[in-house]
Amino acid sequence: MSEEPPADRILTFKATPKWTKDEITYLEKNYDMIKTNELSASTKRSCNAINLKANELGLHKTRKHYKRCEICDQNFRTYPSTTDQRFCSAKCYGIWRSKNINGCNHPQWTSIERVCKECGTPFFVPPNMIENNRGIYCSKECMAKSYSSILKRERNPFFNKKHTKISIMKMKGPRPLIKGSNHPNWKGGHEDYYGSDWYSQRLRRLEYDSYTCQHCGKKESLDVHHKKAYREVHDNSLGNLITLCRQCHVEVENGRHL
Repeated sequence: MSEEPPADRILTFKATPKWTKDEITYLEKNYDMIKTNELSASTKRSCNAINLKANELGLHKTRKHYKRCEICDQNFRTYPSTTDQRFCSAKCYGIWRSKNINGCNHPQWTSIERVCKECGTPFFVPPNMIENNRGIYCSKECMAKSYSSILKRERNPFFNKKHTKISIMKMKGPRPLIKGSNHPNWKGGHEDYYGSDWYSQRLRRLEYDSYTCQHCGKKESLDVHHKKAYREVHDNSLGNLITLCRQCHVEVENGRHL
């Protein structure tokens, strides 16, 4: 047979007393307005027991009370646990924050107050501007007034200096485009027509040069170039033609190949 435990180790459970009518009416009146721990202290019951009884009575659905918003002055419902809630919405909180937590009132405010050298108006600048010897004037207008009074006559680096031709042209505006026959380097332009024998002479020159560039030896992207421009001599003879690749042809036209 198993031995019985000692009497001091036997656990005894006390039955929770039933709720009286006075306690229920007190709970119904104050459950919406008083926190659970305060109700527990006044009724001498546990918070769990109070919440269970409130659920039985359906009080947990209406456990809210009204407060007045500090911004819009309207009543709003909230829980007793949120005693620090002062605004009815995030919009009202944002309005209050923009009025009260800005500028020097902000916890991350690091700007330093200075006085404008020109007009004497106080203003704030970040520390890096002071380190770089900036933040002397409160605005561009004050800076312009100060510079106009300081840089007068001999103090101005542009004093008694005349404009050059280039600066005058820049002040007058952009120069009109000089192109075509009005350009000083005009040579008559490009002719698309090289005579009736051009295609046959071009093919004969390619065959004569074995389809190879006479400057670099490439055999791809070949052109036939006139040594003397066709517009000047109108000559398609083999002696006036040479086979070049596309790159060498551009360099010859620009004078980079002799």
